[in-house]
Amino acid sequence: MGGRSAVVNPTSRGGEAVRAEQAVFTSIRSPMGEGYRIIAASPGIRPDEKAEIIRRAPSHDSLCESGRPAVGLLAFPFESGRYCLGFSCHAGREHTARGGNRVYSHFAVVEPGDWQSFGFNAVRLHTALRHAIGTPSLAPRPTLGPLELIRPNARLAIEDPAGFEEYRTIESKTRRAKQIARIGLAMLRQEDAIIMSEDDPIRLLHLALITMPAMLRRQLNVSAGLRYSPARRLHLCVASDGLETIGRAIRGREIECLDLRGSVDLPAST
Repeated sequence: MGGRSAVVNPTSRGGEAVRAEQAVFTSIRSPMGEGYRIIAASPGIRPDEKAEIIRRAPSHDSLCESGRPAVGLLAFPFESGRYCLGFSCHAGREHTARGGNRVYSHFAVVEPGDWQSFGFNAVRLHTALRHAIGTPSLAPRPTLGPLELIRPNARLAIEDPAGFEEYRTIESKTRRAKQIARIGLAMLRQEDAIIMSEDDPIRLLHLALITMPAMLRRQLNVSAGLRYSPARRLHLCVASDGLETIGRAIRGREIECLDLRGSVDLPAST
């Protein structure tokens, strides 16, 4: 996949603006120390919400793809009733002895009514956040103002730099439909699930979300493009790599692992 990521395009930039609190979580060296932490935030994020972001945010080697274009999504509700959405990417080389790529995550926190205005669709909110961030900064002001997100139109177009040719055959359409059905079935059963797929995780998540009832999307703890971590307490993890390393992490947990990289036959109904 080479880090290819789906981009959901707001069909009109004239959509209504939504104010969101924001926080940046990454690894930098500064007089305050080094390592992964919240390096900047707007005043409206509560201390308990900051603590929750720190517990769940991705750190070193958390993205499925190792290339520079890799993108991740993490979304979850706060106990306060607000909803948190994170955009993750690589931002240069890690400055510590671990080496590899530094993971940069920018979080937006929205009120329940604003979350509803995005159709409870984490990919729509992720796209609006991605547009608002622009180029990630490793030296933001410690105190940020609220972030302005442009809500996409209800009719949403999905862009793919590689085009849709690989999905235009009957066989590929059938395969994609079965993948989405497998995800939907796990969610309807209220089963925690890890989905492994060769397709772009964020694109696959978007197609699955638009088939789910709003009541399932509203309180969903979900990630896409990130390696599974039990600390994130996810209902759904859509990934393209890392299944071979998570056996120990999920042992004893009621988590369904669906590897859609091979056969995608639907399980027998029960």
